[in-house]
Amino acid sequence: MGKKVLIVDNNPFFLETIKEALIPLGFVVEAFSDPIKAWDCLQKKDFDYILIDHIMPQVDGSKLCKYLKEDPHKSKTPVIIMTGVAIEVANRVKEINADAYIAKSPIQNFVESIRSVIERFETKKDVQALRNSIVGIEKIYPREMTKELIEIETHLSQILSTMKEGVIECNSDYKVFFVNKSAQELLGITERQMLGKNLFKTLGLEGDISIKKMFPEPERIKSEDTISLQFCMNFGDKTFSININSLDTGYTEKGILIVFEDVTELIQKINQLSIVNNFGKTLTSELELEDVIEKIVNEFNNLMPSDTLVFMQNNENAINEFIIKSVLGINNRLAPGTLINNNILLKLSDGVTCLYLKTSKDVQNNLKNIVSGLGYIPERALVLPIRFQKHFLGVILFFNKNKEFNDKTFQMFEPLINFSSIALENALRYRRLKDLNIWRQNYMANISHELRTPLTIIKGFNEILCQKILKDEESKQAILNNMLNEVNKLVRLIDNLLTISKFENIPSFLKIRHVPVDIHSLIKKVIEELKKEAESKNITFVNVFYDKPVKVEGDEELLMQCFYHLLSNAIKYSKTNGRVEVSTSISGNLVYIKIRDYGIGIKEDDLSKIFDKFYMIDAGPNRTTRGTGIGLYLVRELINLHYGNVQVESTYGKGTTFTIKLPLSSTEFLQ
Repeated sequence: MGKKVLIVDNNPFFLETIKEALIPLGFVVEAFSDPIKAWDCLQKKDFDYILIDHIMPQVDGSKLCKYLKEDPHKSKTPVIIMTGVAIEVANRVKEINADAYIAKSPIQNFVESIRSVIERFETKKDVQALRNSIVGIEKIYPREMTKELIEIETHLSQILSTMKEGVIECNSDYKVFFVNKSAQELLGITERQMLGKNLFKTLGLEGDISIKKMFPEPERIKSEDTISLQFCMNFGDKTFSININSLDTGYTEKGILIVFEDVTELIQKINQLSIVNNFGKTLTSELELEDVIEKIVNEFNNLMPSDTLVFMQNNENAINEFIIKSVLGINNRLAPGTLINNNILLKLSDGVTCLYLKTSKDVQNNLKNIVSGLGYIPERALVLPIRFQKHFLGVILFFNKNKEFNDKTFQMFEPLINFSSIALENALRYRRLKDLNIWRQNYMANISHELRTPLTIIKGFNEILCQKILKDEESKQAILNNMLNEVNKLVRLIDNLLTISKFENIPSFLKIRHVPVDIHSLIKKVIEELKKEAESKNITFVNVFYDKPVKVEGDEELLMQCFYHLLSNAIKYSKTNGRVEVSTSISGNLVYIKIRDYGIGIKEDDLSKIFDKFYMIDAGPNRTTRGTGIGLYLVRELINLHYGNVQVESTYGKGTTFTIKLPLSSTEFLQ
């Protein structure tokens, strides 16, 4: 059997001429006018010689030659390029890297050139020289059209190679005959792997009916003059925007031109905007703090289901302390309690480890040893801190055993964190407003009670006097004294309110007069004023004063207000038959005044708030004492104005001790 030759030329005349020239010489010839079908044949069969026309529609000879030389099984087969170019562009043709080049000269010369070249390959005579010349070019007819086609092809090739969009050309059966560089990069597959093959099969989409339905059917491509389609399609982890248009050169069967680009990032941004919008709507529909937290956790878990998701809220009452508010996926392995100290510790039965952190440095310092007991590696744990302005509100923790987190994950959640921050802050403000409203109602009730009680007593005594029931002067005087005491209570209450208004509207240096004040005399004066109140509960004052007079510089009237509030409270909250101890001592240039009672004490939760303006301790429904919530606030502010401070210690049910520190008078200190 003779040697096998494959001929590819879109001109039927040349195909028949070459066949007629080679068959009599004993060669077995296969000829194709369609380069795609020729390429398909080349994948299945081996040939001894391959003759390819230089310029063809769809796939030109240079491309077929390139891919044949890249194939280790075909690279040794002589590839002969047949060209009709003019002499002036001959060097460009020789860049194809074929084994030989033959000019399409007058038919007799052309046939003779083919026989001559093949004979030289057969005899291996001066074969290398065939790479550097075009046989028969001196007898070629000038072919300006071929020259122009080469120029156009070169220009078009440059344009397509620099396009960022992917370009694929197919025939009506979706056999690929062109793939530009961008398309190869976007799809992760080479043109050689796709050339002549079915597009869907090559991309692994042959069985995906939903995707194939988006593309026009072969019969439609053949029958319709114009096709123009646009749609988006997912391929792997990417989303492509695809444009399909008819391809009809007039020289070959109709096909389609597919132009596509990667719009994954754009789609992600659009989806993210939609997610953010829905996320915001969901969160802003709630104002109750616990409901907002529950929605935050559920929404985050819906977006990225996790093995474990924990939300921890910053404890407003304790710096660097977090409270576990919501947990998903741990199945009761979480021990009860708060997260304390400088490290946030999620108390799991299996211990603690470090996490992948994407936080600012100050937050990171407080988020160092968090969770490991479930066997997570750092890259599979994510911490999302939630801030509002400079206020750190809390943190969301994700843990996945099989999914790693990266910066892109954090960036995806960043706008959601912002919405969460706003929602949490709004919920906290709403809660504060509710608390403020409750406080306002209680405060008005207390102030009304404090004002009404002495007025009611004065009114009653006044009615008695007006009725002239009492005849003796002693009884009348007792009533007048009681009325005066009640008036003094009203005056003190109004003075307190005026004092608060004064401090908040006058600069500090104008608020007090600095004169020497004898602390022992002042305390004794206050005790004397409160004598009747103490006697009504049979409470004894025990004074343990420093053995010398102690003087401070300040405003005697304001200091009296301070001690009146502290001693009055000590009586008010002491048990009947109890005692109140007052002691003074000196250390350095400071005097320490301690007022101790053995009454009901203060709960730990209330201790940090008792000096807040208008804060009132809830003693329960059975409370027997009321207040206005301004006394201790005044004490703290007035003592601060005297360059001192006040501290409190208390054991609930056993009593309370207030300690005031004041600087001694300069003359006293020198003595």
